[in-house]
Amino acid sequence: MFIVLGLLFVSCNNSTKTELDVIDSKGKGSLAGDSLHYSITLIKNNDSTFGYQINKNKDVFIIQESIPTLSGNKGFKDSLKAIKCGTVVVNKLLKGVFPPTITNEELKSILK
Repeated sequence: MFIVLGLLFVSCNNSTKTELDVIDSKGKGSLAGDSLHYSITLIKNNDSTFGYQINKNKDVFIIQESIPTLSGNKGFKDSLKAIKCGTVVVNKLLKGVFPPTITNEELKSILK
């Protein structure tokens, strides 16, 4: 499996948008010769917490503004933890896991 990671910072309307590109040339779910392209975009919520958006081949695939597995609508206090969670989700998608649910153990590891 060939994975390329890149980080791109973009300034939009006095806010910073962070996009992490993940390209998998031979992941499950890709057709022979086709590649899957996932990107993770950091979302800054109105309450200054963070979530993430996952795009698949340039289309919005998942919008997660709150911390998964927790009740309520609380976002991540730390932007890096939001990106880390999004990365776990993308890794599951690359392995063909759908839905890419975050377990309590994975969440504890992300929030450390």
